[in-house]
Amino acid sequence: MKRVLFIAAIMTVANFAMADDSQDLIKILGSKNSVLATFSSQTKNAKGTVVSQQSGSLKLKKPDHFMMHTVDPDETVLYTKGSSVVYYDSFVNQATLFSKKDLYTSPFMLLNSSDKKLWSQYKVQSLGKCYSLTPLKDKTVSKITLCFENNSVSELTLNMADGNTTVYKLTEKSSALTDSDFSYTIPDDAQIDDQRK
Repeated sequence: MKRVLFIAAIMTVANFAMADDSQDLIKILGSKNSVLATFSSQTKNAKGTVVSQQSGSLKLKKPDHFMMHTVDPDETVLYTKGSSVVYYDSFVNQATLFSKKDLYTSPFMLLNSSDKKLWSQYKVQSLGKCYSLTPLKDKTVSKITLCFENNSVSELTLNMADGNTTVYKLTEKSSALTDSDFSYTIPDDAQIDDQRK
């Protein structure tokens, strides 16, 4: 009987700890209404070989404005527009349109959301200045790690199920953005691929 009570107590403490870690992370992320940051990223395969490097800017604004503008090595822009998400690739001059709900599975949307439904899809664990997020359903991402400096995200690491790891280094520039900061003009001659359902 004592053993059963001990195990029950441990499970209760573990559940409270997980909830606390999740709530603590949401509180830190919720302390800013908007964020503008520059980023550099590096992706390595399972053998540790660098397979790609990128740099650009990241913009977030509550409740669900998002823009990731990659400028090197090629220009691409992923951003929200109304109820849609637009991905523009300048190399092929093509814009692909998705439903905004498709973006809610992006780890970057976690930086901008306090939606309990979204957060319930992750097990969150505090690791000092970092938080580890393990997806409970998504099988493409095995782990997300968010690290902070002065309550700003300084690094986001995506460990993919295929063994690839991408590390984004972020440098916050500003936390004052308006809706107009999330507009981008696609060339008139761009091909349009509408994937919205």
